[in-house]
Amino acid sequence: MAHTTEAWEFNEPDFFQVSGTGGTVASTGLAKVREIIDARYNPGRCNIYLFYASDGDNSVSDGADARTALTAIAADTCFTGYVEVVFRAVAAAGH
Repeated sequence: MAHTTEAWEFNEPDFFQVSGTGGTVASTGLAKVREIIDARYNPGRCNIYLFYASDGDNSVSDGADARTALTAIAADTCFTGYVEVVFRAVAAAGH
């Protein structure tokens, strides 16, 4: 699953090929996760794990909605993880 201002689901090989443009609204991605859980996985019968990786961008107006959505999903998971990746240019040694 990936998202920008909208979310979409695809298979694992396609995940590494996807690119999106535009803003970021994290709650759209979390709403897609909730939709998938509700449609396919009963939290009382399934071990559900969520790992969310982000570049840290999110619409300022989406913070409360994203936090609420993530808290609700975390209540139904065995584990919820979040990692924020940061790109830093590194100069080659000696250059």
